[in-house]
Order: sequence, then structure tokens, then C-alpha cells
Amino acid sequence: MPLRVLISANPARGHINCAVGFGDLLKNHGHTILYTQREAFRNLAESHGFEFIPFDEKFFETEEKDHFAQWTKNNAHLFRFDGVERYRQFQQADRERYGELMIEYPMINEALGKVLRETPEIDVLVVDMVVKFPCIYDSGIPCVKLASFNPLVLYPNGVPAWTGFSTKLKNRAIIEDYYKVYREGCSVLTDRMKNWYRSCGKDEWAEEFDSIKYADIDTELGFYHYADDLDYHEFSPTYPNWYRVDFCARESKKKFNVPSKLQNLSGKLIFFSMGSVASMDHEIMKMLLKILSKSPHRFIVSTGACGDQLELYDNMWGEPYVDQIAILQTVDLVITHGGNNSLMETLYYARPMIVIPYFFDQLDNAVRVEEKQIGRQINIWDFDEEKLLNTIEDVLGDNQIKENVEKISENMKKSTSREEAAKRVEELVKTKRQSKRKD
Repeated sequence: MPLRVLISANPARGHINCAVGFGDLLKNHGHTILYTQREAFRNLAESHGFEFIPFDEKFFETEEKDHFAQWTKNNAHLFRFDGVERYRQFQQADRERYGELMIEYPMINEALGKVLRETPEIDVLVVDMVVKFPCIYDSGIPCVKLASFNPLVLYPNGVPAWTGFSTKLKNRAIIEDYYKVYREGCSVLTDRMKNWYRSCGKDEWAEEFDSIKYADIDTELGFYHYADDLDYHEFSPTYPNWYRVDFCARESKKKFNVPSKLQNLSGKLIFFSMGSVASMDHEIMKMLLKILSKSPHRFIVSTGACGDQLELYDNMWGEPYVDQIAILQTVDLVITHGGNNSLMETLYYARPMIVIPYFFDQLDNAVRVEEKQIGRQINIWDFDEEKLLNTIEDVLGDNQIKENVEKISENMKKSTSREEAAKRVEELVKTKRQSKRKD
């Protein structure tokens, strides 16, 4: 029986794109997909054949314009350090700015809550929301959670997530030091989250909240997006009720044609993207583009929301938003920030990569890329021109890396995890209906 599925996600590209990919998965199994988010995402949802339900903008009237872009700019100086040292450097002003990360949460909770109350016949809700949102739990609608980030956070026996630690780290002193400086750095964020939960009548959530477990892990059914060959099997099991989907990306039927500016140039074709957040850091972007201008290769550049303020050199072509799925099927190498969706998309199309992580789970993905020998990582806080240019040549000439990404790509394409995910969603709804009839 076809289901009416309401999908939503945090208003950030990684979460949005993963949710859209999961919507495609369920739509291909005959279900009706409703997508709710702010008006800016209408075209994206409708281009995938989803019915779009806009958030009521009155809930966002007090929000600062381009809030997340401003948050990134305010905190950019902190991302020059590694996954532990950045939190050790926090001053009280930094803690205050970091606490602004949750400023949209109450607004989203009100807007999504209104949609849940006013939209009839929702069989199941699918969300990629990072933290617990009261309106979801209060709705009584069966809920499936998505984790669009690196799944290390889902493994209680793993090394700390979002650190860039080696998976072979055994030194408890280093781990405990990280927990200490991270909790101190997030102290204002933690206080604000607890106060918000208390204001919503969720005193128990406030008592339980811990910045180390920032993600909304408790679930009846959840899916994370990661290739089996990269997954953290050495730390199994995950928290209960979480299942892997090897590929959950947006679909694209478009073909990318190499721009005329680059067609007559020599060299390999390389895609360069620092994602929607790191691309707002102009200092980093300008530095990287200047270095890449000295390479003998050609570059397709995703310049991001502030791309009109960047200079592209003669061996480059770019736009603020590009069709990444189509481009990945054309290029020889990918230089990426290591966002989870970009990593999986790059692997699905069997492209070797260089990861330049900026923050959060990108640090863990960069480590995993090297551990699994599918590319190399470059650290922003330990950086030089020669190293990047030499790494490009090394990866392009490394046959073992090419063999490894081709094998992973083949396994991702053969995986039945997408079909299994759809069946699990259907079974959850069926079980809930039966339980309701008994009551």
C-alpha cells in the first residue's frame, strides 16, 4: 500500500541533499513524498517530483539574515586548528558565538510543528534533524531518522567522532582530554539547548543532553549513508535500530559538458569543491585557488554562495552551484572538503580524491579516506603549496587508489541496502498500524 511520507531536514545542504536522496529512494518504491522546508528549497523538492509544503516564514521573522553564513564567518578563525586544539583555543566570546549554532532550532520546531498539525494523513515522517525536536515526538507520527554525517558518532565503542582521530587510537588520556576541552568549548551551546528543552517541557531531555552525543541517536528506525567497505565494522555494533544505506544521494539525469574555456587546455580534469560552508571562508578559498592556478591541470570549481567574490584563473571554470552528480561522472580527480554526501557520491562514481577537511565529520572522513587507501588528506592547519600540487600528481598516478575506489563503487552499485531500507520503512508503518488497532 502506498504511503504518504513527509520528509524534512535541517536547512543545510548536506542534510537537505541526503533527505532528498532518501525521498527519491521511497518515491521509486511507489510512495508519495511530501517535502517541507523553507521556501528557498521549493524548486529542489519539486524537481524531484515531491509535493512541497513551505514553512510559515512568520516563525523566522527574528532570524538574522544569512544567519549560518554569518556564523561561519564569525567562527572561521577557530577552524584553523585540528579537531581538539580548536576547542582548547575557545575564549568566552568564542563559546558565545558557538552557542549560536542552535539559534534556528526553536524556529524550525515551531514551523515543522505547524506543518505536522495541519497536514492530513501522514503515514510516516522522515527527518535529518541532528538534535531532538519536540514537535516530532509530540506528533505521534512514526518517525524515521537519517544521519547524513559520518557514522562514527553512531558507534559507542568507536573513537570520539568529529576529531580526525585515527581509528587505531588507544590512548585514553588523549580521548579524555578531548572530551574535557570539547565540553568546555560547547558549554554555552549546552546551556542554551538545556534551557530550550526545559521551555518545551522536556526536562528529562535537558538532564540527559551532552554535547558529546549531539546527534539524535535514539530511534525506532534510523539510516545512515555510508559505503559498506568504509564502514566502522571494527567498532560494531552501532546504537540500536540504525542501518546502513550504501548510497542515498540525489539522482541526476543531466550530462555535464566541459565548458569551452577548458576544452582546448591540456591536463586532467579535476573537480574542486569545499562545500556550502567552507566555501564561505574566503581566505581559504582564495589561497587554494591561487595554488591550483599553478597546476598543469584543468579545474571545475564549485565556488559557493559567495562565489562572485572569488577570482577564477585561466585553468578554471566555475559557478556558485553546479550539478555535482553530473560532474563526478566526467572528471579524473575530486578535491573535496570531505562532506559525507560528497564522499559517497565521489566513491559511487569511482573517482579518487583529495580531502581538505574543514570541520566536524569532515575530519573523520579524511582519516577514513587514507585508512582505506582511496585518496589522500591535506590539513588546512598544516599546509603548503608544494604539498598540495605534489599530492595531486601522486593521487592521479596511484593505480592502487584507482583499483580501490573502483571496487568500492562496484560494491555500492550491487548493494541491496536501498531496497532493504524501503522495506524497513514500510514494515515500521505496518507494525504501528497493527499496534494502534489493538489499542
